[in-house]
Amino acid sequence: MAMKPHEHLSAREAFSSVLQGSIENSVSNQTLQFGIGHPTLETGLSLRSALSQLGYRVCFFTSDRQELLEFVRTLEPNLVFLHFDLLSPDLLKPESVVPLILIIDGGGPMLPSSPQTHGVNILGVVDTPVSQSKLIPLVPLVLRRFQELQLLRDEFGRLENSLHEKGRNQP
Repeated sequence: MAMKPHEHLSAREAFSSVLQGSIENSVSNQTLQFGIGHPTLETGLSLRSALSQLGYRVCFFTSDRQELLEFVRTLEPNLVFLHFDLLSPDLLKPESVVPLILIIDGGGPMLPSSPQTHGVNILGVVDTPVSQSKLIPLVPLVLRRFQELQLLRDEFGRLENSLHEKGRNQP
């Protein structure tokens, strides 16, 4: 798959390629776009730096919830790192097409207890300070998990449609 460095894969293409292992790290890193939502500049810049050093492209960084939602809708990142304070119900809907990695401030609880945290798209957790060593195994794992969820949702929809069709065809 020959791609120019500035090209961007759709979420489905990127996740499918990562799951199948058909993209080399250098190419996948250049084509995947990540977003960051964190209330503190220091942590956001640290995460952006770590991702950039690993060759990933950060397409946005914001500390504002509304701006975050707008960036997700318009830029369609493949993955979003998100601080708990910026969680939004719109990002946690099962039909959301972006996986989330929750950022937890160091020394705090690993996953805050809240109905908001039960969204199916929170597929990873990273604590601060964020480092490359934490991101190296986490990013591919989250991308694979999200692809598996997408495939299961597609299969469920196909089976559900099949059942409805069979029900209509019976007297």
